[in-house]
Amino acid sequence: MAMRLAFDLALHVDLSRHVAKKSISQAEADLRRDVFWGAYTVDHMWSFYLGRPFRINMEDVTVAKPSGDTRPESAGQWVPYVTPRSFEEYTPLPDYTNELHRQRVLLGEIMAPLGYALYGSLRIPPSRLQEMNVVTVEALLNWQANLPSVLQIDLDDRETQYLPHVILLHMQYHQNIIHAHRPWMSRTHTQPSPPQGPGSSHARMMCVESAHAIAKLLQIYETRYALRRMNIQGVGIACSAALLLIFANVTNFRKCTNTDVGLHLSACFRALDEFGNTWESSKRAKDFLVLLQRQWELRGRSARGRRSTPSDLQDYQLSRKRTRSSIDESRTRGQEFQDMSPRWPVHGFPAPTGPVDMEIGTDLDWIFTGDTYPLP
Repeated sequence: MAMRLAFDLALHVDLSRHVAKKSISQAEADLRRDVFWGAYTVDHMWSFYLGRPFRINMEDVTVAKPSGDTRPESAGQWVPYVTPRSFEEYTPLPDYTNELHRQRVLLGEIMAPLGYALYGSLRIPPSRLQEMNVVTVEALLNWQANLPSVLQIDLDDRETQYLPHVILLHMQYHQNIIHAHRPWMSRTHTQPSPPQGPGSSHARMMCVESAHAIAKLLQIYETRYALRRMNIQGVGIACSAALLLIFANVTNFRKCTNTDVGLHLSACFRALDEFGNTWESSKRAKDFLVLLQRQWELRGRSARGRRSTPSDLQDYQLSRKRTRSSIDESRTRGQEFQDMSPRWPVHGFPAPTGPVDMEIGTDLDWIFTGDTYPLP
C-alpha cells in the first residue's frame, strides 16, 4: 500500500528540473527521494517475509538513489532515545544515516531478481535459476566486502559500540544469504539435472553459517540495547536463524556441537521472547518453531531407527558412556569444567531427549514436502 501511494504521489519521479526552476526546494526533493527508497526497501523485506514476489515496475522509476557520504564531517549524532535524559546520560555516536540508507537500497536491488524468479515463478528451469543465483550470491558477497569501514561489524568484537541500525543491516545481509541458498538445501527437490553448481551441501553450509552470524549479531544487540525495541524486521530474521539452527541440530550438521547450537538457539529464542512484548507475530513464530522442532526430531529418530543396527546402538551407547566418564574424571581431578549448554527449557524451547545422529549425507527431502512448513 505504501508503494502504491508512493507512485500515486510521484515520489519515484526525478524532480531535478523542478528544483532548477525553484518550483520545489532541494530539501523537499531529497525528502521525497528518501521516502520512496525507504518504502522500496521495506517492501522488499515484507515481500520475502510474506512469500509474495515483487510486482514493482522499476522501469518507471527515475528518481536518483540515496547519496551516501562517509566523511566524518557528514556524520550525524545518535544516542539511545528511550528517556528524556538520554542525551545527557549517553555519549553520542557518529551516525552515517545516508550511507546506511544507500546500502539498504543496494541490498534490495541485489535481491530483487530472486524475489520473483526463485520464489515467485515455477516456469523458470532450475538450471537458469542456478545461474541467476550465482550472480546474486556473488553480488551479496561483494556488497559485504565493499562496505565502508564505518558500517563494518566484527562478530567477535563485543567491546566496540555498534549502532543498532547497523547491526540490523548486517542481519538483513545474512538473511539475504539464507534466502538465496535455502531453496537449494534439498538434494533433489530443486537441484538442476544434470547437476549444476555447488550443490545442496554448500547451500546448507551457507544457510547454517548465516544463522550462526545472525545469532551472534542478536547477542551483540542484546548486550547494548533492549531487544524489544528492535525493528519488526528482526522477528523474521530471528525466526529464520532459529529454524536453520534447529535443522543443524536435528541433522547433526557438520558435527555441530550441542553447546554452540544451544547457545545460538538460546539467543534467537530470547530475542523472539523480547520481540513478543511488542510484536504479536513473534509469539506465533516461537510457537511454530517449537512445534516444528518436535516434529523434525520425531522424524529424525524414526529415520535413525530404520537405519540403526544393534551393533550401531551398542557403539553409540559406549561412546556416550566414555564421554560421561571423561567429564566425571575431569571434575574429580579438580579441572575446571563448565557446561556451556543452555538450561532447558530455554524460553519455550523444548528439552532435548537425546542427540539425533543423522549424517548430512542423508537426504532430508521430507523437510521440504507439503506436510511440513517450508523454511523461510
